[in-house]
Amino acid sequence: MSTATDLRVRAARATLEQRLFARPEVRLVDIARERPAGVVVLRVHLAAGADDRALGIPEEVDGIPVRIVPGNHRPS
Repeated sequence: MSTATDLRVRAARATLEQRLFARPEVRLVDIARERPAGVVVLRVHLAAGADDRALGIPEEVDGIPVRIVPGNHRPS
């Protein structure tokens, strides 16, 4: 990933975090590469049973796709 792309992805992650972290259902927002294509995505980890539709999570932020990861992930 180029420096410019890296900065854009990190800025998109920060935007998404600001929008969602006030919600207790949101556990983590991270950056990942989807396989096999290697597309960079933002992942929103939610508490088990959380309704992602009610949270208004966007499909993309600044052109970076957003994926929902259900479960109960808690950052260490």
